[in-house]
Amino acid sequence: MMRKLAVSCFATLLGLGAGLAHAADKPANFPVKPIELVVVYPAGGGMDVTARTLGKAAESILGHSFRVANRAGGGGMIGHAFMAKEAKADGYTVGILAMAPVFLQIISKNAPFGRDDFDPIGFINFEPYVLMTRGESFAELMEKAKKEGPNSVRTSVVTGSLSTLLIDFIEKHQGVKLQRVPFQGGKPSLLGLLNGTVDMAIGYFTEGDQYFRSGKARPAAVADTEPHAKLPDTPTLTSLGVPVGSATFGAARFIELPVGVPADVRAYLEQSFVKVLQDESTKAAFAKLGLTVRPYDAKKTSELYGKAFDTVKELTAQAKQ
Repeated sequence: MMRKLAVSCFATLLGLGAGLAHAADKPANFPVKPIELVVVYPAGGGMDVTARTLGKAAESILGHSFRVANRAGGGGMIGHAFMAKEAKADGYTVGILAMAPVFLQIISKNAPFGRDDFDPIGFINFEPYVLMTRGESFAELMEKAKKEGPNSVRTSVVTGSLSTLLIDFIEKHQGVKLQRVPFQGGKPSLLGLLNGTVDMAIGYFTEGDQYFRSGKARPAAVADTEPHAKLPDTPTLTSLGVPVGSATFGAARFIELPVGVPADVRAYLEQSFVKVLQDESTKAAFAKLGLTVRPYDAKKTSELYGKAFDTVKELTAQAKQ
C-alpha cells in the first residue's frame, strides 16, 4: 500500500507538462448571459475560494460574466447530483469540483450518478490537506490519544471526502483511535475547531490562512511528502511517521460540464478556461492563496480523471480490509 500511494496517479500525472487546448472559435450567440460556476460546498471553503478566484480572473480575461452558486448539502451529494442529472447541458452551468469526493460517493454512497455522468474539460490544481489545531502540535495530540485512550482526541471529517481515509491512515500508523466528528465542508470543520467542537480539523490552507495569521489556529501538519509553499515550517505527515504518499490526500480540483453540451460550446469553454488559467495574472492570484495552477485541457484532464477514479477505488477497498 505504501508503494502504491507513493506513486499515486495524482503525483504521476501532476508531474507532467500541462495539456493545452486547441484554439476554438467563439460560438454564435454564446454566451449571452452569466455563466454559473457550481460549488458543492458552503461559501468560504477551499473549493469556493478556488471557484471565485477563477471566476474573477475569467471575467477580466474573457469579458464574460461569471457567478458562483453554492449547492451544498449531503457532503457534496446534492451539488454532484445536480450537475450529473439536473443541470442543463447548454454551457451556462459549469461545475468546479474535486475528484475524490465525486468518486467516493459513486463507490461507497450508492450515488444516483456514475463517473460517466460528468464531462471533465479542464484541471485547476491539487491542494493537500492541512491538519489544524488550536495550538497543539500533531505529536502532542497523538500522545494525548495514546495516554487517554480511544476517542480522547476529536477530529473533523468532511462527509464524502478522503479525510475519512486519511484518519484511517493516521490511526494505523500512530496506533491511536480518534473520535470523528462529521462536517459538510472544510470551512464548517475549521469553525468547529475554533469553537472547541473538535481538537483537530482537516481542511486547506486557503481556509485556515486568516486564522493562522491571527494565532487562533495552528497548521500542525501537511498531508503530503513535501512542505506546503505557504507553510515551509509546518512538518509533513510523512516526516511525522505517517507515509501518506505524494499528492494523494487533498483536492484535485477540475472543471466539468453536464454531459451533452454542444461540441462548439464545449470546445470554446475548454479553450477559454485553459487560456484563463495560463494567464500570468491568474497564476499570481492563485499564488497568493498558496496554490499552483495546472491548466490541463480536456484530454489530459480525462486521463487524470480515469486514473484518479481507479486510485480512490483501490484506497477504499484497502481501507475495508
